[in-house]
Amino acid sequence: MLPRNAMRFRFVLLALACFACGRIAPEGTGASTAPGVAPGSSSGGGSSPRDGGERSGTDEDLTCRTADVAGRRGCVPGLALAGVPLSLHVDADGCLACGATLSCAVTVAGSAIELAMSAQICPPPGGPCPPVCLPQDATCALPPLAAGTYEVKVKGEAPRKFLPPRQLVVAADATATSCELPTTTTSSELDGSRFSTACHSDADCTLVATGDVCGCAALCPGTAVAKTALLDYAAELRSKTSACVPDPKLQCPACEPLPVSCKIEPNALVGTCVVAR
Repeated sequence: MLPRNAMRFRFVLLALACFACGRIAPEGTGASTAPGVAPGSSSGGGSSPRDGGERSGTDEDLTCRTADVAGRRGCVPGLALAGVPLSLHVDADGCLACGATLSCAVTVAGSAIELAMSAQICPPPGGPCPPVCLPQDATCALPPLAAGTYEVKVKGEAPRKFLPPRQLVVAADATATSCELPTTTTSSELDGSRFSTACHSDADCTLVATGDVCGCAALCPGTAVAKTALLDYAAELRSKTSACVPDPKLQCPACEPLPVSCKIEPNALVGTCVVAR
């Protein structure tokens, strides 16, 4: 019978041999594995293909690109403040590309202003984008402008058939410094009842276009107002028509000339501008 110390020594040797069998790979493989982990796999951390797909690992996969975006609409305030930066809103048809961001470049050449959109498109960092349509719009930052009248064009937009030029009027006594594109179809309706019709003679009256000023109504003045209201009317007309989307199929009939007069009731001190039919 072996002494107790010899038995303990043999037990330790046996345990070490078993441990080595479970940890050390056969000679010549040059690799070691942890229990339950196959050779060549990772037990945690490191990179892995996103969403189960393969990654090539090339630099091209992570390169952003820039593309021009044709504009659809742009806006101007009715009267903009001179000498301060201005913000104008523009948009485009379609949906914003996955992983894209829009920017707007502004070019001022004398009284001409061009707003040009571009998109920086990068691979989405989180895998495929959700099935949503994000609008393509951007804010264009204009430098401080001197008082005057400027024509604003959005690069890529359709010709403004039957629409007046998009004019930005800048004045020292104005207050507006920005504009936002309308989101409803009724935003192009111009309400003539908002303007003064007070008069003392026919010479105090004139005709203006009201209704849907993105259509043929803008071409045919048919609402009587006082000439004193023309500045306010012109500002609202500029603001509303600036955001119109040209309709290449629009066909407008010839306008019917209408007379305007100042109607003064008996014993009244002030009359009302009316269309004399």
